[in-house]
Amino acid sequence: MRPEYANAFGLRKVSDKEGQLLEVTLDISYKYMENAITVNAQGGIENVGQALVLGYTRSDDRV
Repeated sequence: MRPEYANAFGLRKVSDKEGQLLEVTLDISYKYMENAITVNAQGGIENVGQALVLGYTRSDDRV
């Protein structure tokens, strides 16, 4: 089994005014795919993946 490597990754966090952590998101891009995995304070997990097209995501209006 070969390991897969990410081209780029980032970590984002959202907290309230008191500094309590509300959610953490890990963004990963690999070749022509971009994934975002978000974990919130209630234990919920959201995984969003999309294909990149010519340097823009499908949700961009600039295509």
